[in-house]
Amino acid sequence: VAAQANYLSCGSAVRSEVVIPIHADGEFVAQLDIDSHTRDPFSPGEVEFLQRLCARLASLWSET
Repeated sequence: VAAQANYLSCGSAVRSEVVIPIHADGEFVAQLDIDSHTRDPFSPGEVEFLQRLCARLASLWSET
């Protein structure tokens, strides 16, 4: 968050954010957006888990 000069925060206490897009059938349909009040709270393993979760959500979206 601090590294982005043009970052628009949802709140003054936000120090980190991870945003993972969700694409279904080749189109953007949603995003998972998680803010944190601490800096660098997301481990690479946690980010990978969230990416897999979003991939699963995309496949479920495509099934509907």
